Amino acid sequence: MPEQDETYFCPRCQFGRCRPALATYTRLYHGMMLSAPDTRVYICDVCGYQEFSEQALDTMRDLLGADDAHYDDSPRVPKTRPVDPPDINETNRPKP
Repeated sequence: MPEQDETYFCPRCQFGRCRPALATYTRLYHGMMLSAPDTRVYICDVCGYQEFSEQALDTMRDLLGADDAHYDDSPRVPKTRPVDPPDINETNRPKP
């Protein structure tokens, strides 16, 4: 994520621009909810995708312990089901 550029194209929708803002960072840590308000984040102006600043994530890792296996800061990208191509062997008849 380019820290010095301030904006970049959204990795999810590939159309909008991610711009810096502040949001609440929340994650589960050892079964407890971790919440850090006013954390620097990049938000897409089209689809609303959020990506937290690498500097902010480094600070979280330092506070919690970088080698801790229970800390998961992987990006939460919604998984969408891929579109299956139509089966050419199947007849296209209307369903009753």
